[in-house]
Amino acid sequence: MAVTVVMPRVGKTMTEGTIVRWEKNVGDLVRKGEVLARIETDVAEADIVAAEEGYLLKIDADPEQIVACGEPIAWLGGQGEKL
Repeated sequence: MAVTVVMPRVGKTMTEGTIVRWEKNVGDLVRKGEVLARIETDVAEADIVAAEEGYLLKIDADPEQIVACGEPIAWLGGQGEKL
């Protein structure tokens, strides 16, 4: 079953973040603890680390896109799984 990757809240006052770049491509196997993407907040840059293992099924946020905390940015799941 697919799991949603959301924009994390890195600090107490963070309400949104900007995708700097994706470190993985759709179709790549992502292992738990691997960096999926780099984000920028109003204070610093941070890595989004995979909380679960799975294939990157879909990316919902492009580089330079601003995304609210808690909003979906990608999906992980089984190889070839449909959303």
